[in-house]
Amino acid sequence: MRTRRLAAGQVLFNAGDPGDILYIVARGEIEILEANGSNGVPRDQPIASLREGEAFGEMALLSGSPRTATARSAGDVELLEIDRKDFERLVAEDQVLARAVEQLSHDRALNNLSAGTPGAASWAAIASRSLQRVTQRGQ
Repeated sequence: MRTRRLAAGQVLFNAGDPGDILYIVARGEIEILEANGSNGVPRDQPIASLREGEAFGEMALLSGSPRTATARSAGDVELLEIDRKDFERLVAEDQVLARAVEQLSHDRALNNLSAGTPGAASWAAIASRSLQRVTQRGQ
């Protein structure tokens, strides 16, 4: 796990970027921005805010797909980063963590689905299959 600091207004990643790191907000706030301005939301308008203790970036990490949104710091931020290799090892070794990640991914998919985010239902299915693949490696 590594620490990363962002200044106010700094973009962590953009929609379409590779998703190879899971992030946990250690201090500050991250804004999640609409990827393409769909659903009547301007591109620079936050659609979600994540605060201390909240994780994000798991959707692209689990599915192997590019990032579906842009993440930007709302102020000075400190993040914890877990790369794909370490994430997969941790999930494969710890069934409690695997269940927590599965719950987080399903909750996020349901939130996206209820918000009308395109592809949320299919993403939930992909995430479940991906998590099953990762946890089976450790057995």
